[in-house]
Amino acid sequence: MKLKSYALITTALTGVMIAGGVYAQDTSAPAATADNDTAQEVIVVGVRKSLQKSLNVKRRASAHIDVITAEDVSKFPDVNVAESLSRLPGITVDRSGGGEGEKIAINGIDSRLINVSLNGNPLASAQAGANDTDNGRSFNFANLAPELIGNVEVYKTTEARLDEGGIGGTVIVNSRKPLSLPKNTFTVNYSYNYNERNKENDPRYSVFYSTKDDSGRFGMLFSYDYNKSVLGSGSISTAYQNVCNAAHWGGCEDDGSFSDASSLPTVTSGPALNSDMIVPEYIWLSSGLEQRERKTYQLALQFKPSDDLEFNLTGTRIQSDFSSYSQTFQTDLSVNWNETNAYDSFVKVGNNTVALYPTYMNAVTTTDAGVTGGSGAFAVRMDEYYKRSMLNTNTYNLQSRWTPGMWTIEANIGTTKATGGSDPEYYLSFYGNTTGSWSMTPDGATLNLDTSATDPTLFKTRTSGQQAGFVKTAVTTDQIDYAKFDFKREVEWGPVNEILFGYKYQKHTNVNKPHFFNTVFNLTGSMADFETYISDPTLVDGLGAGGDLQSYVAMTQAAVAAYSIANRSASNIVSGDYRDAGHFWNTSEKTDALYVQANFRSGKWHGDFGVRYAKTENRQTYRSTMDYYPWDEEMITLDKSYDDILPSFNAAYDLNDDMMIRFSAGKVMSRPTFADMSGQVEYSLDRYSTLADGHFGGTGGNPDLQPYRATNYSASYEWYFAPNSLFNVDLTYKDVESYIVKKNTFIDVTLPTSAVDYCTNTVNKLHDLGDARTAPCGNVESMMVYAPFNGSNAKIPGISVGYQGNLPWGFGIQANITYLDQQYGSYTDTYNQTTGRLPMPYLSRWSYTVSPYYEKGPIQARISYTYRSKYTTDVGSESSAPTYIDGWGQLDASASYNLNDRLSFNLAAQNILDDMQHPYTNGGLPLSWSKYGTRVTVGVTYKMQ
Repeated sequence: MKLKSYALITTALTGVMIAGGVYAQDTSAPAATADNDTAQEVIVVGVRKSLQKSLNVKRRASAHIDVITAEDVSKFPDVNVAESLSRLPGITVDRSGGGEGEKIAINGIDSRLINVSLNGNPLASAQAGANDTDNGRSFNFANLAPELIGNVEVYKTTEARLDEGGIGGTVIVNSRKPLSLPKNTFTVNYSYNYNERNKENDPRYSVFYSTKDDSGRFGMLFSYDYNKSVLGSGSISTAYQNVCNAAHWGGCEDDGSFSDASSLPTVTSGPALNSDMIVPEYIWLSSGLEQRERKTYQLALQFKPSDDLEFNLTGTRIQSDFSSYSQTFQTDLSVNWNETNAYDSFVKVGNNTVALYPTYMNAVTTTDAGVTGGSGAFAVRMDEYYKRSMLNTNTYNLQSRWTPGMWTIEANIGTTKATGGSDPEYYLSFYGNTTGSWSMTPDGATLNLDTSATDPTLFKTRTSGQQAGFVKTAVTTDQIDYAKFDFKREVEWGPVNEILFGYKYQKHTNVNKPHFFNTVFNLTGSMADFETYISDPTLVDGLGAGGDLQSYVAMTQAAVAAYSIANRSASNIVSGDYRDAGHFWNTSEKTDALYVQANFRSGKWHGDFGVRYAKTENRQTYRSTMDYYPWDEEMITLDKSYDDILPSFNAAYDLNDDMMIRFSAGKVMSRPTFADMSGQVEYSLDRYSTLADGHFGGTGGNPDLQPYRATNYSASYEWYFAPNSLFNVDLTYKDVESYIVKKNTFIDVTLPTSAVDYCTNTVNKLHDLGDARTAPCGNVESMMVYAPFNGSNAKIPGISVGYQGNLPWGFGIQANITYLDQQYGSYTDTYNQTTGRLPMPYLSRWSYTVSPYYEKGPIQARISYTYRSKYTTDVGSESSAPTYIDGWGQLDASASYNLNDRLSFNLAAQNILDDMQHPYTNGGLPLSWSKYGTRVTVGVTYKMQ
């Protein structure tokens, strides 16, 4: 059944079930109450009680929040908290990390602009990939075990007391406290996971123990969670370029005609090439295995020497291994690598081989959503990647809480540190030539080579002594040290019943130090000279792959590592590792924040209003580099600061005992990513620009970036029409004033003498040979730099409708649907003088969840289908071929049988439909096809309390 048909049917069924459920409620559950107990002080058993607990928290709040509880999470086969959050309205999850959820968006605002905290305190953030620009800002939920949480509160509107930094919202992960649990609470979970796609079997287990003394004054809690999953997947990918920008082609004049039509590929069928077309560059076949192993330790000590004094010491340690081994088999459809046997003519400049006019295969041109293909000579390439990657987080916090009389005084002091990246990453590359044919449609691709991709002799080494690849180490360290002091005083100032005020000091450091060394071939041969294996063709089943896009020959993981270590480049042996200067940053950010907030209650009104002030001081050290031979770099230290005044208002009005409306407004901000605001810039001379006017190019960050700033508004209607029941309509409007985009601009750069000499002796030779894209070098060069700027704005209106309620015969249902529009602003690119309009990344116009459940006697069961419509992953950058992810849904199910009060058996399945992830670009042209497999879990749970 097609996904869209399935979506329509499930939505229709939901409407029928809702209509029936409104008039047929199970009244056995207790009514919602507005007591003052915290969410974690209620012991929940069963689906209905966990949902009721979440509704109680939501109903009491002034701000617009949604809540999930530990019990709610445990009834799903989620491997991390991101997947649990995806069932809340307006929250969408990007599953590009091997099919598992990693990062969330709230009402269309992506993860970099969402504040995530643990027990209300800062939480350091790193990523598993090398040089990830999201480090320090975007939290990776793949590193957060569901077993860690007591509940999760998602604030979609702000309050003055909440830490600044979340334009999209604030996610507070609350862990459990030992004095709130029965003495000797003990839980053991053990399950086994099976992935039907890669046939991997992996364990998952957790142990939780909480105790306290007879007086209830001292308690201790310990938990350990272990999860392992091996994600095996295959994908077929392609990429496109505009005809005018394709490598080594003739380019286009202002009137759209080609500058050098003789260098264009021959069109054998289809419409003639024109300047508006985009053409395929290559086809990739990728497959591999990623091992995800996560160990989570938590220790909590709680001491309450008197009724008005309490101390909490918590420590959380998360150790994760995201190591992977993958290969990419690439066929270049335009033959643009600097390989001698791939070109008809080339010129030697010093020791460099510079291509002038490559040979192109015959091609069928690409039109919107059309079919393309061709036959002729192919350049092929095999890339081997072995990445040892860790992602570790340590968090320690000491909290004291004193409640003398009408005061509540709370202090938190703590530190949190995260490290992540590649340590190291091994890379080897082989090249080859053959002939054959290819074709591609939106439903798949086929490649037929005269020499099979499984033949190791197809993939040649370069000449002995030439570069084979590299070994790279890129580790980011993110650390936050903080102290927070919060005060609350009960007052009787008219409608104001509480005054809150406080101060927070935070020092946030983020350091990325990448290194690498080159490796060389010690022989002239082929992959047949190494230990190899044939990739598993089942990893690409169902992707529309044909011919040589199903399997290939590859080196073993051990062989890649051993060869890379043993064959370091001679220049690296003498000089040591090169610094990957273009990805270096070292930033120290200090924040002082003050707030005052008044809570009010009068008649049917309650809410809060206040203001938060934050001063941010930033010191960064970065490299400005000239990428040429010899290498030149300059270390720069820069200080900057900015202030933000952030007022907020939340109000709720009780229409009657069951209905209420809410209104909220607030100014919010999010700081730029550390990579974006790092001033590091790499200018390129030896890889000269393809600009017709001869300007050289560079890429980098922008130390003058201002924060993202926005004003958020919301209104909602909530009807608690029965116990454990809610019908709600939420309206949201986000006015983002200073969205950061990436664009081209020109700056004047003074070149050192060595750079001028290099440019004169090397680049100008190409100019003398008639290459119009280069120009003579001077001491001062105007360089085009591609960098981030505060250059755009966006307005995001949205509406969300939700329903939760009991149905007859033990059934119940949760359902929600969200629609988001976007009215994005414009910016001007200095280089091409065009006005860009950039949609918000990770924003899906439509998302919904349908989750019926059954609970009666010893049986509990839930089904959940979540769906999001298409979205783009391009963050603030303009592209002639932007990436869109097609609409995608996931069906999960779980069931448990309670043998007695202590022992239960569990069965769950995740990603049952194994829907294809299908990124595409303009005109519906396909970019890739990927599947990740259904995961089945069988387990047992033992509880004692």
